[in-house]
Amino acid sequence: MAASIEVQIINKILNEKSLDILIDYGVDSSYFSEFKAVIDFIINHHETYQVIPDSFTLCSKFNQFELIEVNEPNEFLMAQLFEQKLYKESVPVIQQSATLLTEDSYQATQFLLEKLEKLKDKYTLQTSKPVDIIHNTDERIEEYERRASMKGLLGISTGVEGLDKMLNGMIPEDLIIILARTNEGKSWILLFLLVNAWKQGKSVLLYSGEMSKYTVLARFDSLNEHISNSDIMLGQATQNRDKEFVNYHDYIKNLGTKETPFYVITPEDLKGNDLNVPEVERLIKTFKPDIVGIDQLSLMSDVRRGENRRIELANITKDLYKLAERYMLPILSVAQASREADKEKKKSSTTVPSLSQIADSDDIARNATRVLSLGQIDTLMKIKLIKNRYGQVGPEILMDFDFNYGWFKEIDESAQQQEGEHKDTALF
Repeated sequence: MAASIEVQIINKILNEKSLDILIDYGVDSSYFSEFKAVIDFIINHHETYQVIPDSFTLCSKFNQFELIEVNEPNEFLMAQLFEQKLYKESVPVIQQSATLLTEDSYQATQFLLEKLEKLKDKYTLQTSKPVDIIHNTDERIEEYERRASMKGLLGISTGVEGLDKMLNGMIPEDLIIILARTNEGKSWILLFLLVNAWKQGKSVLLYSGEMSKYTVLARFDSLNEHISNSDIMLGQATQNRDKEFVNYHDYIKNLGTKETPFYVITPEDLKGNDLNVPEVERLIKTFKPDIVGIDQLSLMSDVRRGENRRIELANITKDLYKLAERYMLPILSVAQASREADKEKKKSSTTVPSLSQIADSDDIARNATRVLSLGQIDTLMKIKLIKNRYGQVGPEILMDFDFNYGWFKEIDESAQQQEGEHKDTALF
């Protein structure tokens, strides 16, 4: 069967005196196994003389090649060729996973699923469908009017006016990395953005690799209603930031009436295994979130088993971006700044980490669509956009904050200079 498909396609090329069947489907000689030498000869002959060799020329070179009449449509022939290629490349993957099973069955299964899914995507027959940007007028006007109605907000609001102006919202296909030094609040900011998305009716999926579920839930309550985090964690009478008593039982009962889910996954849910990209995809398929948060990249494992940690993180972030693109949702994660960033902070307290100061791998920044770098400056927090695939880099905002009450507000610096007061732009 394998040979007959190749023979049919080669005869089709000879009969039609054209390589169009290969060009239309993006096929080269690597798709041919038994008759690769024959197709290479045809392609080289065409490149040299600008014509397809005739049957006599081909058979004088390959006297065992069979000339036949072919009436099948091109799409059928190429579908068979793609299936043959998929089979041949899947066999060694399955053999490799069988070897891995003797070491770690969970990792081996994830490896197999990921590799086979990629091979399936690669060798599923599809033809290009370009968009005519000149005559596709109705769709272009519709998209322009949609964007105009959103007043520049192209995705999920961050909950902060200044951040929305910088990012135009957290858009589909986004892989946003939040970069900071140790204990600078990156996990708080990640959860802050996710809670704001939830408040807009967006379902959320958060992986917490370090904090327990109860710690995450307590922080959620503080961000949601500004209830004292320490009160919740200690199980004592709860107060909000205005020092008003909050009946925590009533608050939880009311929270249970909300329809929008907020899913939290920890290593315990993964039977103690590290999170990896195939598992993220499984969770997305299962829970269908509108936005995903991962705390944090350093705790993820690479099913491709890169040679070192730099390559592993490159693989992880590249695959996370592909997930965001495939499922059209933003994925947010946090990354640790290197020790060099700590040295810079000692020289100047107003600096935030740069792209070159991301710990472990430069490819984290390369694969991210946007990178937000943050740092505490006295009692304030600076957030600066240091990577932006879609526009300007360099904008920054200052925020006042109180971690205990989950309270953040943007500072209007111009108003502060002119009137000596702050402008509250938080959504809650």
